[in-house]
Amino acid sequence: MGLRMKLTGKQIEQVRNALLSGYPAKTDLRMLVRIELDENLETIADGENLRVVVFNLVSWAEQTGRLDAVIQGAYRQNPGNPALKQLVQDAAGWGAPAPHTSGKTYRTGVH
Repeated sequence: MGLRMKLTGKQIEQVRNALLSGYPAKTDLRMLVRIELDENLETIADGENLRVVVFNLVSWAEQTGRLDAVIQGAYRQNPGNPALKQLVQDAAGWGAPAPHTSGKTYRTGVH
């Protein structure tokens, strides 16, 4: 499993907006969840519209410790999306493992 972390409202908003940017159709989001999380979207996060579904997915991922898998998987499936690229860079500072998006290596707390 991944990290269990409590997101701030701003972090939830960033994850939601990046996922909506990278996956603007429910079918794309359904494929992401099935391929990267081995889950059925309707089982873990349904809703009356895509914004609600994505919000419910982020909430589910936060509660189950799968947030890193959602972020990494979303980026892996759509690496050309600028919002997802920014998300993985920012999420690295939240404590969630994220893939490197450049040749730079960042280390924190290592002396």
